[in-house]
Amino acid sequence: MKRKINAQVIGITFIAIIVTMAFMLAVFYSVFQKQVMEDLRLEAEVLKNSDIFSDDKEMKADFKVADLRITWIDVNGEVLFDNDANIGAMNNHASRPEVEEALKTGHGKAIRRSATMDANTYYYAIRLDDGSVLRVCQEAGNLSSLMQSAIPVVLLVIVVMILFSVIVTHFMTKKIIAPIESMANQL
Repeated sequence: MKRKINAQVIGITFIAIIVTMAFMLAVFYSVFQKQVMEDLRLEAEVLKNSDIFSDDKEMKADFKVADLRITWIDVNGEVLFDNDANIGAMNNHASRPEVEEALKTGHGKAIRRSATMDANTYYYAIRLDDGSVLRVCQEAGNLSSLMQSAIPVVLLVIVVMILFSVIVTHFMTKKIIAPIESMANQL
């Protein structure tokens, strides 16, 4: 009887821990995605307000920002500048979801998964005063990479919680069973 109660409580505890961890991971990942997009939005706003990308279309070839890809796209989707690639080899960007949305509403965003890099690329595009679009993008981890980095901590928490559950369940079962054993002994 004691073993059955202990096993059931530990099983319920294990399921509760796994469900809670999965839910927390999903919530944290959602917050992470929102934070990356907000950071990109702010960076795009700063670049827009700096007037670096103006009508004269003269850009310095050495313009770089660490870990941030910047693409300047005209109204027709032609790439005018990219700080990370040769614009001559780039195809038209008018059909990219974030660019389409920026041309229509003033700003757009998208997340695309790179299977080869096992990461997500986050895009934020903003329409400039001349109608062109400034797009910033950054690579960041995806859910699987977040889970891989969290596995050691999750396993440690599961082990600690299971041990705690075993100890508490042992004493709790003793208290529950004590009156029943006492009655059985008196019979």
